[in-house]
Amino acid sequence: MKRSDRGVVIAGVDILPGYSPSQKKQPHYAVVFLRDGEVIDSYEDVSFSRLIRLIWDYRPKILAIDNVFELAENTDKLVKVLSLLPPEIDIVQITGWGLNALNVKTVAKKYGIEIHGKPGPLK
Repeated sequence: MKRSDRGVVIAGVDILPGYSPSQKKQPHYAVVFLRDGEVIDSYEDVSFSRLIRLIWDYRPKILAIDNVFELAENTDKLVKVLSLLPPEIDIVQITGWGLNALNVKTVAKKYGIEIHGKPGPLK
């Protein structure tokens, strides 16, 4: 197991360009694991099934994603995906929801992170 008892592990996940949960082929993702704000591991291109395995290996407390529908194409399928994850994980849609939605650059700027141009999935 890659999880440590020291510090909270957070997983940041982003779907790769050209992929969609609604396609017949498995979507691919970039994923970064952080502990206490430090990158402990990152993966540039993992399939959906490998993403699920990595989440079980690292057991992050939080999974942060731009939009939860990067994991599934609709609410019913999202419920199924969530059932595949460790029960103690919290899912955070970092860009907000509905009228409170913000773009990624605005969220990053709020936390003192400057992003120029379109950020890549690992960013």
